[in-house]
Amino acid sequence: MIATEDCIWGVQDKQDAETITDNSRIKADDVSLRRSIASFLQSQIQSWNPDLVIVVERKGTAVLRAVMEAQDPPIAWEWKDVVSSKVVTELKSELRKKRILVFDDMMKRGAHLAELLRDLRDECGVDITSPECIRVAVFAVHEESSRGREIEGTLIPHAWYRRGLTTSSYTSMRTAIVRMLQRCGSLMLDTEHMEVRLKLTGSFDQFVQALRRTGRAMIFNSAESRENITVLYEDDEIHRLPLDDLPKGTTTDNIVKKCRVVGRPGNEFALIPICFPKIPANQAWEPPPEVVKLLGDSVRGEKATDIARFYGAGMRAALRVLRWVLKDLYAAAPHEFTLSLPGHSCDVAGGGYHLEHLKVMYPTLDVDFLNKWIAKIEREAQSEASRLHKVEPLSVPLLTDNELNERALWLLQEIAASLDRKRIALYWKGKPEPKHPFGLTASEIFEIAQRFRWEKVTTSTLFDLLIDEATLVTHVQPVAREDGNMTIERTFEPDGEIVSEAIRRYTTQWGLPDAGP
Repeated sequence: MIATEDCIWGVQDKQDAETITDNSRIKADDVSLRRSIASFLQSQIQSWNPDLVIVVERKGTAVLRAVMEAQDPPIAWEWKDVVSSKVVTELKSELRKKRILVFDDMMKRGAHLAELLRDLRDECGVDITSPECIRVAVFAVHEESSRGREIEGTLIPHAWYRRGLTTSSYTSMRTAIVRMLQRCGSLMLDTEHMEVRLKLTGSFDQFVQALRRTGRAMIFNSAESRENITVLYEDDEIHRLPLDDLPKGTTTDNIVKKCRVVGRPGNEFALIPICFPKIPANQAWEPPPEVVKLLGDSVRGEKATDIARFYGAGMRAALRVLRWVLKDLYAAAPHEFTLSLPGHSCDVAGGGYHLEHLKVMYPTLDVDFLNKWIAKIEREAQSEASRLHKVEPLSVPLLTDNELNERALWLLQEIAASLDRKRIALYWKGKPEPKHPFGLTASEIFEIAQRFRWEKVTTSTLFDLLIDEATLVTHVQPVAREDGNMTIERTFEPDGEIVSEAIRRYTTQWGLPDAGP
């Protein structure tokens, strides 16, 4: 047990953070912030000596990846001993005898931490009241929780770096963390998605045109004018998913099939294929042997959770999206880039990258087999691309960053208002407050976008812009179908209390956007 005097208790912070405009100072502050987080986390690991670190999704996992990959200062920890809060129920009794360190970057009232601790208690049998079993460390804590939040007789967090943050200071700290993540690459560079990196050696315009060969690619800029590209694939004959490899009854209507292209330092880009089909709830899945080899036994049979099956199906579908994007690049611009495939974690000390961080979200994933699958896709895409006919690039709406940001705000307002209306309707029907997670499906958001007559690629780009700014968060939840059955789907909502309240205040002052006649 750690004595109180050995903890990093931090200091009260009642001063609002100053506005910083100097770019060199912003970069220096990013480095300072990252080092502070790394030092805090390393001190907790050294003093607590956990068997496992559980990271609260989603910003928490992106923060952990940023500090672990920077190695400045280095963190003496390995990805195999990190688990996402989203998948703790997959491990169940395996956690019962572990010493667990729970890490979150920020805490306002502690609702997400409370939910995680109850899952650990109810689903995994962890004694969350025992100081020998679990410890909660939060980097920055709002003044509402400076005395801690009581969960089953114990106060959390047990340690923090800064506490007593006013709402203004808390918001500034949140903004600084998001900015740091954007300068590292993107909030999308988390532990949920695979990625393949390339070095752009030719024209950026030719690169974008190649992505538009069969996809619809829109560009937006994030921190330091770093290019981000959303490549959306439509529901057509050449962009069909391998349904035989997915759970029986999987549907793909109104889902997003895309590749996020995220600019990184040194003219490097990360290709992040994303696709999450809707799968039936509470239905066993017996995948083909190759998929079982990739994902492990956590996705097969009746004992697998819906969350495990959903993410497993998403991983398999994303591999098909990767095939599409690589085939287009090799067919239209083979001399404009150099592709770099992921390697073994032990082989990249002097450069390169690996995908070991995926174990955080996919505990039974065979990363070596995934690397081989990606390499096979790359070889086949390169070979098949040489036989493809030249086609005209697909057109996309021409929107400036200002126009995209304005539409992103409108979309966020409409999502928040729609969720509030749902809550009010439940209240007047005498039903309880909806349980977390509670968001809108992609289909519901596309319906909102249709009122503004936005094309699907525009709406999908707005999703990415909002996620990159940490104002929109994704969940996985059961959704009732018209036939009474349930599907497991990805949903979206404003990211946390700070964002939700800011959007409500803005809407109260300025009203909802006008969709026109």
